[in-house]
Amino acid sequence: MNRPTPQSKRISLIIETSTESGRNLLHGVMRYARQKPDWFIHHEWRNTDVFTPQWLRFWHGDGMIARLETQEIADLVLRRHVPVIDVLGNLNLPGIPSAQVDHEAIAAMAADHLLGLGFRHFAYCGLKDVPWSIRRGEAFRACLRARGRDCRVHEWTATDEYDWDEEVGAMLRFLVELPRPCGIMLCNDHHSRLVMETCNRHGMAIPDEFAVIGVDDDPTYYRITDPPLTSIQTDDENLGYCAAGLLDRIMDGKPWNGTPLAVPPRGVAARTSTDVTSVSDDEVSRAAAYIRKYALGDISVDDIVRSVGISRTLLQRRYRDQLGRTLHGDILSVRLQEARRLLEETRMSMAGIADQCGFTHQAHFAQVFRRRFDRTPLQHRRMYAKD
Repeated sequence: MNRPTPQSKRISLIIETSTESGRNLLHGVMRYARQKPDWFIHHEWRNTDVFTPQWLRFWHGDGMIARLETQEIADLVLRRHVPVIDVLGNLNLPGIPSAQVDHEAIAAMAADHLLGLGFRHFAYCGLKDVPWSIRRGEAFRACLRARGRDCRVHEWTATDEYDWDEEVGAMLRFLVELPRPCGIMLCNDHHSRLVMETCNRHGMAIPDEFAVIGVDDDPTYYRITDPPLTSIQTDDENLGYCAAGLLDRIMDGKPWNGTPLAVPPRGVAARTSTDVTSVSDDEVSRAAAYIRKYALGDISVDDIVRSVGISRTLLQRRYRDQLGRTLHGDILSVRLQEARRLLEETRMSMAGIADQCGFTHQAHFAQVFRRRFDRTPLQHRRMYAKD
């Protein structure tokens, strides 16, 4: 960034660097800031511990983007009398613009994923008195109620001062009372260790007895959990970019319309912790497993039918009855999910992506992608382009 001048707009960021979501949020802010040569950014290393940055008492600038964790931090920020964008939303401060990940869409995606695997029993594990965790839990339960399903809830206090064995004991008491097999949504990846260690320590099989899905897709956690954790991919970089754009407009004197920005998740990163199909129909379970394993290759519905060994009409009907989806639709879903990942994370050509994801022709790939996501593959890649 440029050195500050009397004409610079001085922007301060209060966002932790110790989490994947925080770092991605910062990347998005900086991607926007690179388009603004008059912006000068102030930011310091920060972890998830809630402490009040003392430098704020003496800071003078033009705007801020902050995770307002506590009222104390919010009061200090607001005393600076500059435009502020809250990128957490815990406090619901009147008149303060906010930009957040879409908690309701996150919960709906988790519910859809577990329902799509055939689960009939569900649980949510989250944090007491933490607004974003409570919102995700309430939305998860609402999605399941709309499908005629119940959801049990276990919460614990968000603090570093706790007895780990005591928390494992409380989690164990909760888990042993759950009907099985059960699909469990976690409030985020960070707290996956409590659930998964309890299961592993006491011989509860993941994913056969408990399929577990987290939120944030943080490699710090999914690479060390046993088994690897399925997770909702939040779009924190886009959130940071949108928050910076909102701040820019407000600093230019344009009014905020009063509606919080809500950035939807990118998708589900499916891993071993949910690699199961929980249905009583063995043929349907085998068909779903075949799709997960071979969908990126040159397979068709006829290949699935041959692998299962019953008639096409019977398998299609039973698959739809058990899972509410079609064989062909699930093949496309696996292929499109992988295509999204390749568009976002690689520079592979469109023809290469089409071929790697099981599409015979690039034009057909583009047509199917646009029909599903309402944008072309190229438009999708540009949304996630890195500078």
